[in-house]
Amino acid sequence: MAATIIRRSGSVPPPPPPPPPPPQGTGFDRIQKDQQLQSLWLSRFIAYVIDSIIVGLVVSLIALTVAMPIVIIDVFSHGFRPEPWAPWSAFPGLMSILSLFYYAILESSRGATVGKGIMGLKVITGRGERPTLDKAFLRNISKLHWILLLLDILIGLGTPGNPNQKFSDRYVGALVVRSTAVVNQELK
Repeated sequence: MAATIIRRSGSVPPPPPPPPPPPQGTGFDRIQKDQQLQSLWLSRFIAYVIDSIIVGLVVSLIALTVAMPIVIIDVFSHGFRPEPWAPWSAFPGLMSILSLFYYAILESSRGATVGKGIMGLKVITGRGERPTLDKAFLRNISKLHWILLLLDILIGLGTPGNPNQKFSDRYVGALVVRSTAVVNQELK
């Protein structure tokens, strides 16, 4: 027995359109054509420079405060030698460690670092919330060394997925976006 389907005009709604295909290609493919994506990554870079200057100043002050007595004692006991006059060299990992905590604490508490705030950016999760401290810590672990950060960005842009994310952002489900205030200003 063959089943017969009777359709009355207007009684059966048309099927919904198929979902759009996922974006093909990598972030590198998209960033070449998308000016908004280029602007976002440029803003992220400028924010990183601002934050690095802030952390660098703090590290320098800490290094000078801690190392100055050592330098003074060294000058009086051995005469002037240029090596001790670079007190920040006594703390090679301090900048990395302070950067990691700076980014993690500010992004989890405020949603943005000082640099990101100046550039109108914020870090959110997939649900639109600020990342938790552990997620902010994990997404910034690549900032311990510039090579790790470069690899994090290159892998994120070089693989299919959201081109706004570096690899560690994808891992923790975070995203750097323009804050709503900046988006509203751009629309005017």
